[in-house]
Amino acid sequence: MSLLEKFKKNDNKNLKKKIKIGSIIILPIFILGLIVFFRNEVSLTNEQIIDSIKNMKQYESIVEFTITNTRGSYVEKAKLHYSKNHDPIMEFGDRLVKTYKKDSIIMKYKDGKEYNLEKDTDSFYVLAIINNLLNNPVTKIENESLEWGDLEYIKVSIDIISNNQHLDKAVFYVNKKEKVPMLIKIFDVNGKERVKIEYREFNKKR
Repeated sequence: MSLLEKFKKNDNKNLKKKIKIGSIIILPIFILGLIVFFRNEVSLTNEQIIDSIKNMKQYESIVEFTITNTRGSYVEKAKLHYSKNHDPIMEFGDRLVKTYKKDSIIMKYKDGKEYNLEKDTDSFYVLAIINNLLNNPVTKIENESLEWGDLEYIKVSIDIISNNQHLDKAVFYVNKKEKVPMLIKIFDVNGKERVKIEYREFNKKR
């Protein structure tokens, strides 16, 4: 074996040795990093989960409103589109599209009619937009679970800032495992449930 071949052989041995040592050093660091990442992901506090939901950049969902008044109850469904960089939109089937601007609401009907309303004219539909709801004072955040199943959820109690006596307090329910909204219940000044908002097919875009 020539001297050059011996040097190449030694170089290959040294290279393999360095790779092996490097792998031994890097692998535990990589595994530790994964453990820390998933531990942080799993061990988020209730407050952190609610804050992350409030600050979602983009999502869409079917929202079902059950409204109760002196004449009884009725149900309305809409498709909510939310983006931090655009005005929120609610589509009530083919009948109506509401666009929530900063200071007004644009209502476009199927027949082509369009109205520009003051923001305060919509008192409860707008609460389905999560950051609008959570901009009100949060008084309590707690864990709860269903008696008939293993679903654990976060219950958020909220005081609604409103001149409408039918919209005094709200309870917001969040699926703790999936970190998505489930339900909002809105109560009047007498503690009677007036509005229920259910989220279905919730899709967080980002």
